[in-house]
Amino acid sequence: MFAASPMQQPPPGGFPVDTILDKLSGDALFTIQAMRGVSQFSLGGKTITLPSAQQLDFSLLSNQPVGVSGYSENEPSIAVRPNNPSFVVAAMHYYGTPNCASFRSADGGMTWTGPTPLPLPSPPTGYVVWCSDPVVRYSPDGSKVYAAYMAIFCDPDDCDNTIYSHIVVSRSTNNGQSWGAPVIAIPGGSTRFPDKPWLDVHRFFPGGTTNNRVYVTTTVFTDTGCQIEFTSSTNGGTSFAPSQVIASSDGCDPVVQGSRPIGGRAVSSSTGYVLVCWYNSEDDGWLVGKFDIRCRTSSDYGLNWGSEVAAVDDMYSELTYWLGPSCSYHRWAGGMFPSIMIGPDGVAHMVFTADLTRPHPFDDGSGCDESGDEDGDNIDDEPGADEEAGDIFYVRSAGPPYTTWSRPHMVSDDYPGFAQGYPTVNVRVVDGVPIVFVAWMDHRVSSWTGYPNILYSIFASWTYPGRWGWWEPNVEISNVESMSDLWFIGDYIDSSTANTGTPFVHVIWTDRSDKTHIPDDVDDDPEDDVWTTRVKLP
Repeated sequence: MFAASPMQQPPPGGFPVDTILDKLSGDALFTIQAMRGVSQFSLGGKTITLPSAQQLDFSLLSNQPVGVSGYSENEPSIAVRPNNPSFVVAAMHYYGTPNCASFRSADGGMTWTGPTPLPLPSPPTGYVVWCSDPVVRYSPDGSKVYAAYMAIFCDPDDCDNTIYSHIVVSRSTNNGQSWGAPVIAIPGGSTRFPDKPWLDVHRFFPGGTTNNRVYVTTTVFTDTGCQIEFTSSTNGGTSFAPSQVIASSDGCDPVVQGSRPIGGRAVSSSTGYVLVCWYNSEDDGWLVGKFDIRCRTSSDYGLNWGSEVAAVDDMYSELTYWLGPSCSYHRWAGGMFPSIMIGPDGVAHMVFTADLTRPHPFDDGSGCDESGDEDGDNIDDEPGADEEAGDIFYVRSAGPPYTTWSRPHMVSDDYPGFAQGYPTVNVRVVDGVPIVFVAWMDHRVSSWTGYPNILYSIFASWTYPGRWGWWEPNVEISNVESMSDLWFIGDYIDSSTANTGTPFVHVIWTDRSDKTHIPDDVDDDPEDDVWTTRVKLP
């Protein structure tokens, strides 16, 4: 078991992260480059300029801003206390500082206090450590709130050759007022680099066998490929079992990324369901052609696992790395990664993004326009990604062992010409009915500008048991539109609900509503903010 420990010893040499930069989570990519002292670099046809480091600072505004400062907060996560919806905790990347930041609300998300830095492990002598990719979740009984995140280490005098990462978990027993020392959940080293963690619990199934169970998954890049790993804790995050490989890929072809775990129905002390799902780029290439969402199920709380199944099989088409048209905007590919939830009835729900309109088999996954015949297919000057660069899709499985899934159903209902992506799914029980709620980033609000996808807002829809093929008309749930970014606004948005006392679903996202143009470099104000809203379901 891995437990909290004093200062770690560095591995003999760092992981060669330059070989996987395009496959890393966005937060990890930008954090690593900042730690290395890189102020500008090229990736996927774009030159990226990073803002300089600043001191942790925060100024509260009214209404529902959570993280608002002079530089970037993005990629947020949110958790509502299941048995007391007054308490809400959020965490986010706080670029320019080593720490990720957490914030808390004691009035149901109407006002927020913070930041409280998420604690980092003590680095080896001469090393520094930074945080990336935070996720927060309450325990099923509401007694604890967990935060999982990357701890990335390097010697700043030789960061290229000394970098490595661990996935760590910290917990709070006072609704995010303070956090305990982080515990290593999934370790890294010189031959393995964990990236993009996610944490979850038995969300709708509190009880003696589930209240202290915590599940963490991550992608681990190795010296021979990449794999999805899973670990669990049975003592409320005090320690974690050695990780298990759920899926592996030699040479990282296909790419496996964006995994998420979720706890389901607990039948007894020995029988309880856990579902893990992830993105698989399929055998036709990363960000080209079709993709799958693969899943595995455990019936004994994560000790043993059933066979891998394709919950989504041969889905066309993959998203491009950058949002179109012609790679004009921020990182986009992470929208394919699944968001999953198991409701109190045991039904599993999943949402993801796919692009049905990629106009040709262009094999440059960046989404940028081709100059000449760069891909060697004897066709010159092929266009990159079009403006209709994604729609939101939903699938469901009626119950364990989650080996049979529905066909994908499109949730987004806009007119062609604008992109939707980065969905989140949740379930809120209202008058005994489990309502399935989906929110996502939506660029249809760009329609009046003449520039497709230059603006985005947050939209939502919901459905009910017995009506899985029919969704409420899409509604805009953020009050103002945000300006798209040239580089990065996060790889996910998030949502959370309570079990009692409120009909609300809380949604959190990266906000850029104070911007007036797309940044070309750091002097053009690339910073992001974080906002949240409460959606009242009928």
